[in-house]
Amino acid sequence: MLTKEYRHVLGQYRKMRSITRQIHTTLMNRLPLPVLQAAARKIGLWDNGKVLLGNDTEMTVLVDYALYDCFKSGMSSVDCYVAENPPDADTDQALAMTAMGKAYYSVLRVDESVMGAGVWVKDLLFQQEYFLADVGFSNTAMAGFILAGRMFSFEDFAMTSGAALPVSEKTFLKIVPCMEEYTPGRMRKLNGPGRANLSARIIKSCLSDGGSSSIAFL
Repeated sequence: MLTKEYRHVLGQYRKMRSITRQIHTTLMNRLPLPVLQAAARKIGLWDNGKVLLGNDTEMTVLVDYALYDCFKSGMSSVDCYVAENPPDADTDQALAMTAMGKAYYSVLRVDESVMGAGVWVKDLLFQQEYFLADVGFSNTAMAGFILAGRMFSFEDFAMTSGAALPVSEKTFLKIVPCMEEYTPGRMRKLNGPGRANLSARIIKSCLSDGGSSSIAFL
């Protein structure tokens, strides 16, 4: 049975997941085709003048990148939405939108599972440990499992944006040099385009090694 603390986290997680999913759906329906095409070029889903999608997971990853990592006048689609739709202070909507506005891409290693709630992870880019809330993932991920994805951080936990990818040993060896370029201090100083370039390199490596074919949605 989950402790009171984990039950609280689980309740908050479900609220945040519902709100962020609704916002993602709204923004996805507004995404201009040229933005999706630009995102596809960046993450290796573009071939012979067309967006190339092998499965639904690749579509999810593509939309996620387009929403957070494609910029116009220095702002992403999510940045624009947050600026144009300021929520009331001290509400669940405000918590969710603040986390979305500060979302970051990273690579995580699972250290311990809490069945029915989530997993404790080590963030290999920011060199931090935190609790990643996700019921499904808590039942499948084993210690040592590595994943890459966009993170939303809250006071007591973090969660993915819903487009995480598994990182195989082969892929991990590919992205280690990339990770070594980015110390935690440098990561915190990256601007939007800099973060977008880093996430594109990681995503492209995962997809090229077939990561999207074995993903479990988090």
